[in-house]
Amino acid sequence: MFAKALLLAPLLLAGAVPTPAETQVLLVTRQHPIALDVPCAMSLGSYGSVSGSDQIYLASASCVESQFDNLASGLQQGSMIPLEANEGSEKRLFWLGEAGVEGMIRATGEQGPLEGVFEAVQEKADTLAEERNLARSGSQKVLAAIKGDATASFHLERLYQSGHSLIFSASSDLIPILDTLVPSQLSLVALPELGSLTQDYAEGVRKDLAENLANLTSTLRFSPKIDKILTEGMNARQLVRDIRWLTGEASELVSRHSFTGGARQAASWIRGKFARREVRPMTYDSAAQPLVDKVQATGAECVLEPFLPGFSPNVICTYPSSIANATGMTIMSAHYDSRGSFGRIRAPGGDDDGSGSGHLLGLAQAIDKMNVKFEKPVVLAFFAGEEQGLLGSHAYASESERTIQCKYPTDGMLYRTTCKRKCDCIASGPS
Repeated sequence: MFAKALLLAPLLLAGAVPTPAETQVLLVTRQHPIALDVPCAMSLGSYGSVSGSDQIYLASASCVESQFDNLASGLQQGSMIPLEANEGSEKRLFWLGEAGVEGMIRATGEQGPLEGVFEAVQEKADTLAEERNLARSGSQKVLAAIKGDATASFHLERLYQSGHSLIFSASSDLIPILDTLVPSQLSLVALPELGSLTQDYAEGVRKDLAENLANLTSTLRFSPKIDKILTEGMNARQLVRDIRWLTGEASELVSRHSFTGGARQAASWIRGKFARREVRPMTYDSAAQPLVDKVQATGAECVLEPFLPGFSPNVICTYPSSIANATGMTIMSAHYDSRGSFGRIRAPGGDDDGSGSGHLLGLAQAIDKMNVKFEKPVVLAFFAGEEQGLLGSHAYASESERTIQCKYPTDGMLYRTTCKRKCDCIASGPS
């Protein structure tokens, strides 16, 4: 840590992308950005919660050296992290921090949310390396997939740690199972792939889109028309049935972890919910086979979009616009994958995020029943790879031809802090 370093600004969104040949530096600060004239640094985003977040920037070493006076001017605290030449190619960088868990849930006497976490994750990774020759029959499928691979790499490296967050690199073989190694009260987010950043990314959100979003949010009001569509179009019992299918209570699913057949089966089932006729129940072996669409009866076109080898695909359902050549889309999203636990098989994910996926299916039902048409494209996106660090949504957002006007995520829709009984929590989220 240093006394005067590192408060970067929205202006940095117009920064240049460091070339792979240059030594790169991550700049991390908790201080809110203000305008500074440092065009050679680029924002990688804000990580954390509204109450406190890390602002992370990428710059070349030459940028930091030449612009250090500007970086240090008027700043209070921050850190600079030099990166190895291959840090963004053979490995992936991850941010780890609190997931908004209530303080009362923490263990008594706990020194801090990140105390000893990296050491515990490293120990579990080392255990996998030692057990890679164990029989697969007694292990969680997602772990077993790499245990028998003699070439698998289980490398982790801590790059930065504070009292509230941690940044580390992980080898590609560990990415599919990172969620099983990390404590459940912590949130794991992948940083953008440094080797694939483009100048478009560096330029940030277009001014016209930012202004449009500001105008939209400033005029939001209760709409009796939309209320009628949701009230009369959504079926609460069907919502419960869909969530119970995703959790395995009403199906044979054991886990929707992104690296399992159960997740691929869930992806095809979700896509099938939009088709014109019922799809017969699938088996694990037929999960990847083409299915007759079952959401298309609601007017959407659904596709399965793969994004990383071995991961279940994103399920993207698009409602067309009624206006020719309309630009900009609205996205309502959830993630259908569930989080694994180290050494355990079952991962039902009812709240996180079967509830959000169920709500999106309920919206599709309302759109169909109430014959809703849209002036601009509307997308219902069911992402995978969320639990490994938002990998599916990262991949979707990286498609440069997509212009997104606004996005509404649905995650943890069943959780309510005021529940006195477990049954009171059902369908009580901010829907």
